[in-house]
Amino acid sequence: MVDFCNEMKAFFSHYHFPDFAEFNYDETRVVQRGGKMSLLRVEASDKKGANVKSTRHCTVVSLLTFVSADGGVLMSVYILQGRFGDGEEAPVNCTIKRAEATTRGTWRCFYCWNDTCYLAAAAIEAVLTKVAEKSSTRNHGMHAVLFGDQLAAHRHADILEYAMTLKLFLFSLSPNTSHITQPLEEAPFGSLQAGKTGRNEVAVMIALLTNTSSRVTLLLAAYAAER
Repeated sequence: MVDFCNEMKAFFSHYHFPDFAEFNYDETRVVQRGGKMSLLRVEASDKKGANVKSTRHCTVVSLLTFVSADGGVLMSVYILQGRFGDGEEAPVNCTIKRAEATTRGTWRCFYCWNDTCYLAAAAIEAVLTKVAEKSSTRNHGMHAVLFGDQLAAHRHADILEYAMTLKLFLFSLSPNTSHITQPLEEAPFGSLQAGKTGRNEVAVMIALLTNTSSRVTLLLAAYAAER
């Protein structure tokens, strides 16, 4: 931790970033675990109505959020899990898609997918490109500094070099310090997880009563809870 602080002190003695150009980016997993209510509705095989079941015990998506030091949200990215082929290799075009805004006041939300549901090396370049685009537009071409965790993809030499071409400086916070150095770990993500759990329970019950699919209830609940 001391080495990290000394490195940051030396870096900021040469570079200055206003609060709106300093970002903390962190992931949280949208997972439904346990609970007392478990729903399963079995339909006759010849019936066209959708079966209803809870999405518990499944990692549906990872949410990656970029929050600036002044409290503003630059953007967020949902990383979904997708299957790209039965073989060991398959051509994948990793692109970032923009999600439809719910109101004029909501921040930019995007989504992409890979086979792990986590921010892997194949996806981070696309994400950084989008961050640079949105940050440059908002901050008139100014450089930005991003603080992340110890994920290997964040610290890869090629990724760091690519980020610098985008006017982004990436720093990985010291191990075992996220509870004090990454503010998203506490109240924001805690409130998100609690909110999506309650909303998912309601959505599953509605699906049961209306004989509609509950497949996307958890993802929709997370999207609403994020806002």
